[in-house]
Amino acid sequence: MTRRRAFFLGATCVATWPTASRGQAAGGIQRIAYLGTSTSSAHLETAFTGALRGLGYVAGKNLSLEVRYATDPARVPAAVKELMAIKPIVLVCATDILARDALAAGAAVPVVFALGFDPVGIGLVKSLRSPGGRATGFSVLNWELNAKRMSLLKEALPNLKTVAVVYRDGDSAKAALDLTERAAHELGIGVIRAPIAGADDFGAAFKRMSDGSAKAVINVPDVLFFKWREQLAALALQHRIAAMFGASEYVEAGMLLSYGTDFRALFVRAAALADRVVKGADPAGIPVEQANTFDLVVNRRTARTLGIDLPRSLLLQATRVIE
Repeated sequence: MTRRRAFFLGATCVATWPTASRGQAAGGIQRIAYLGTSTSSAHLETAFTGALRGLGYVAGKNLSLEVRYATDPARVPAAVKELMAIKPIVLVCATDILARDALAAGAAVPVVFALGFDPVGIGLVKSLRSPGGRATGFSVLNWELNAKRMSLLKEALPNLKTVAVVYRDGDSAKAALDLTERAAHELGIGVIRAPIAGADDFGAAFKRMSDGSAKAVINVPDVLFFKWREQLAALALQHRIAAMFGASEYVEAGMLLSYGTDFRALFVRAAALADRVVKGADPAGIPVEQANTFDLVVNRRTARTLGIDLPRSLLLQATRVIE
């Protein structure tokens, strides 16, 4: 029986384990490593581990799963060093950015990423069709969907004149920001930019939106926002701003709308992809899959709080309505 002990050092979850040949411990136990962004995403890890069980992996019988959370990019090298010490057969990363940073930090095993926001743009894979390296996974087309999100916002708020776009300042946000602003302008909506450097800037960013008469906010997708989704939802309600973000977890936290792929479903699929790698598949030849189903989730409770009468046409499109 493999034993697992865990404790926290800063923001990184650390565990200890026996070492043996890469990937497989004594008794045929497969070693799989998992690197997440934060404990706020633990429900996604649960979806992943549940899917592993469905594939026949049983902890202590034929599986040793070791988990780390690196909320700060500076902690990724230490987390990777600890995970590589157990000689896993595959490293599963929550996002493409984590996968890129893990490989740069010395991860010397195949890598599977569950949420690829821009895997080609960040240099993780050569192309979606032919990754060509040691990583493959799933593309969520997240910022490319902002044009659709903008049109849904306009449908929810027909008189919307000004929308704020909150984003993490930096070159990586430029393409997404340009696309989002173009979509807004095509709908006759003015844009207020609300750049932030970190979570400490959220309060000032929402005040800037409110002072600029923004009645809605959309984001350039970023892991930072996902981690602090409850705080962001509370600020949106405080300033009476309708928020449209990219995953159902935001609406569950209290935002008005979300439109995007089901993150939980991708973590389930990541387990199946990790299983393929365990059985010998080479990530270099496994195309990055693009999400092709998207959910519109609506929070009617938030709509009532904001005094918004959502049109029936929008509600009929919803995959899920939170009452």
